[in-house]
Amino acid sequence: MLVGYVGKRKGEIVADFESSLKSLATRIPDQVPLVQTEEATKNAFIMPFIQALGYDVFNPAEVVPEFTADAPGLKGEKVDYAVMHDNSPMILFECKPAHSDLSNSNYLNQLFRYFHVTPARIGVLTNGIEYRFYTDLQEPNKMDTTPFLEVDLLNLNDDVIEILMPFSRSSFNIDETVEAAQELAYIDGMKKALRKQLSDPDDGFLRWLVSGVYSGYFTQPTMEKFSPLARRALVEFIQGELRDATNRIGNSTELELASGDTKSNDSDGRDIVTTAEEIEAFGIIKSILQNTIAESRLSLNDTKYYCAIVVDGKRGQGICRLTFRQRVKWLIFPDNNGAWPQTGNRLESLSDINNYAEQLRARARLFA
Repeated sequence: MLVGYVGKRKGEIVADFESSLKSLATRIPDQVPLVQTEEATKNAFIMPFIQALGYDVFNPAEVVPEFTADAPGLKGEKVDYAVMHDNSPMILFECKPAHSDLSNSNYLNQLFRYFHVTPARIGVLTNGIEYRFYTDLQEPNKMDTTPFLEVDLLNLNDDVIEILMPFSRSSFNIDETVEAAQELAYIDGMKKALRKQLSDPDDGFLRWLVSGVYSGYFTQPTMEKFSPLARRALVEFIQGELRDATNRIGNSTELELASGDTKSNDSDGRDIVTTAEEIEAFGIIKSILQNTIAESRLSLNDTKYYCAIVVDGKRGQGICRLTFRQRVKWLIFPDNNGAWPQTGNRLESLSDINNYAEQLRARARLFA
């Protein structure tokens, strides 16, 4: 059972997860000067982090401190915490004092040994402020030497919280989590490769880029001539694409606002970007409801965390909510008590909205 979460709905658990992480991150700057030892770091930062993920650190069925991870020829080896699932360790936490530099190779070697001798699929090296997540993408049962995710609680934001959600107790599925880890690792690797090419294009990339405009021989002087031009072209291309994307988003939002279909500010006045996906989903829902309720009564109310399809512009007359966050899309209906959960019906594509046509029509008929 989730500590402190007895009887709570999924949406409330997600809200608690976000609130707990933000609360922990907020107090770290004041407390870190007082936290001088590994044990103090565990108590002040790491145990609250594990609790924020929804695991009961006081329940040995969920979290085992000083978990035995003896390697061949080495006895008494213990990893600081093991998060358990079906009596088997799934996530290992190797902890260091708050002021430690996690780049120390000895720390990584320790976690590497523990990972190798347990069934765990995720290893976390942390000093309570930084968290480095590892898995076995390169070779099965052999921990990678490069983390697929690095989290700094002093730079916590909504995107980071969303990335951490698959590791929480309420969402944890080892296969999906490892798949997400693989995607994060590949994306990070490609971003690093692109960043390198932007600053110093290698010969292979330069030949590919220039071949579209130059048909001569690629001699060393030719490469030297085109290298700075390629860097300039790449930078100007990215800047131009960003400007165009910003203009497209601005124009589409203005058009939707002019037609009365969308709103672009949250309750606290912050600007909200209504995405093309949200607008397309709204179009699908309007098509489904065309014979149930007048289209002119429907509007899309966009917020920071979701967009709602409402009747007559009233929040209390919601048809459904949509959340499109990274890889996961949800179509959400209120529960029997009228409360809105954070997750509901998972959509693999926007066309899946049609699978819920009857539920959408039933909601619309309440306000017709």
